[in-house]
Parts: sequence; structure tokens; C-alpha cells
Amino acid sequence: MRRFVMKTINIALAADNNYAQHVAVVMESILENTDEINKVRFFLLSDGINAEKITGLQKTIAGKNAELVVCDLSAYKGFEKLYTSGHISKAAYFRLDMANILPADVQKVIYLDVDLLVLQDIAVLWNIDMQGKAIAAVPDYGIMASKRLMQQKHEVIGLSLDKKYFNSGVVIMDLQQWRANDYSSKVIELAATGNFPHHDQDALN
Repeated sequence: MRRFVMKTINIALAADNNYAQHVAVVMESILENTDEINKVRFFLLSDGINAEKITGLQKTIAGKNAELVVCDLSAYKGFEKLYTSGHISKAAYFRLDMANILPADVQKVIYLDVDLLVLQDIAVLWNIDMQGKAIAAVPDYGIMASKRLMQQKHEVIGLSLDKKYFNSGVVIMDLQQWRANDYSSKVIELAATGNFPHHDQDALN
């Protein structure tokens, strides 16, 4: 008889009140495609999402092998020097400090932007061998296909033209390494002082 060992898969999503409905869609897409043998623990990095919408998000996962942990970061300090606008909110930077925001016993997390759908079992992503690296990500082919943008990355962040540039909207982080090497403070400092066109994504790269 085959035995299954249940895993807890940690997923972080960041949003403000305007994007709460997108969080619900992402969570639903994950749960619809993930084997219930595994528990999915969602960490919502919330920039002031109101109680009514939080209740709605809790209803989205009701009756499923999932948990929603709300991290209210509306008063969170540490991003005062970072660029924000109508396009880039404070919530966009929360991923940079997850090693400090999430509980110390969370050793690994998948971060997902909320403008996407998950159409496979999220365990496939969770089980990727990170080969001892602090972060796993996918190339941003939209930027890599542009000679102009790759030249920009070379000039602004020092990326060699023959190297890959990754997208920060889907990443796996080994939080043990982030904490041990204090990567969060280093990346946040870069984002605050680097004058980067792609802000948090440039800082991570």
C-alpha cells in the first residue's frame, strides 16, 4: 500500500485593497489544481485590505486543505525610501523582506504576483531542486529579447549581456539563506538607492 506524506506548501501573495479580488482568483486557481494530500498555507502580505474582503478571502479557501495567514503590513516600516506610484505600490516591495515578515519557522516560500493563474499542481513548483541557491526564478524573456533593455540592465545593474535576467513575479525563496546572509536589507538598500527602472525586480537581479 502506497503511503503519502502530506506537505505544507507555503505561498506568499501581496496586495492592497484594490487587488484583493485578484488574490481570491489566484488562490482558487491553486486549490483547483493542487492535490489535497498537500496543505497549502497562504501568507497574505496585506497593505490595508479591509475586514470585509479578508472575510471573502477566507470563504474562498473554506472546506479545502488550506490556511490563510494575514500579515497586516499597513503600518510596516522599512520601505519609506522606496519609489511608489500608481503603478508600483508599497505591496510590491513586501517580497523583498519576507525573511523578516514571515514566521521564523517558515524556511521556504513560493512568492506569486496576483496577476496570474496557476494551472498545474503547485507541488510541482514546490518540489523543484533549488541546488542550494537562495532563490529560484524564471528568465524574463520579454526583457531578454530586447537588446535595448538588456543594454539598460548592463548599464544600470551591471548584468553581463550574456547572463539571464529573471522575473520577480514567480520566485521560490530559501528563507534560511536569506536570514543567514541578511539578503533582505541588502536588496532593500539597493532598491532605495539604485534608481532602477524595474524597481524591486532590478534590485533582486
